Amino acid sequence: ALSTPDEKIQVVIYNNGLKEIGLVVDRVLDIVAASLQVQGPSSRSFVKGTMVLQERVTELLDISALLGALGLGGGVRP
Repeated sequence: ALSTPDEKIQVVIYNNGLKEIGLVVDRVLDIVAASLQVQGPSSRSFVKGTMVLQERVTELLDISALLGALGLGGGVRP
């Protein structure tokens, strides 16, 4: 659904050193600083894998692959 002018939206900013985009999300559950330690393989498109964050199994979105599939030049920084 589209937002109204007075409605606030939540945006997660992604920056790979070459591109910066904003992803509109329903809600941000928490913000944590953690080392990336993928613990399980992905079984779905555009999911890099899973890891446990604050005792929750969390899927990691593969934003680079998603951007590439959308023709927005995902890729990684050289």
